[in-house]
Amino acid sequence: MIDPRILVLIPARMAATRLPGKPLADIAGLPMIVHVMRRAEAAAIGRVAVATDTAEIASVVNRAMTRLPEAEARLLESFHYDRCKMSQIAEAHGISERAVEGRLRRARERLRHELEITLKAGPDIA
Repeated sequence: MIDPRILVLIPARMAATRLPGKPLADIAGLPMIVHVMRRAEAAAIGRVAVATDTAEIASVVNRAMTRLPEAEARLLESFHYDRCKMSQIAEAHGISERAVEGRLRRARERLRHELEITLKAGPDIA
């Protein structure tokens, strides 16, 4: 189970000196940031977040969030941005903590899919 007290923070800077544009660099058909996020989530250590200094990357994430069903977007925002505990979310939605875990997992999977679509199409659509 993911520990909500732990935050895995992935820095994503487009202006890196050694490899500019690295977060959106294509690796096997997907941007590097998607691969890094997958690995971090697969480790199941804690919540995963991307810290960026670029509107381009933030725009891609925001665009993908708008494609999610409203209930899933609210759930992700409550847990990852508002830092609500699972018990608080469960109480607010009238569901069990296990149900919250399952819904968060599905929402993350859908968000990852939307990010892949957005990023494969290129930064112009973001």
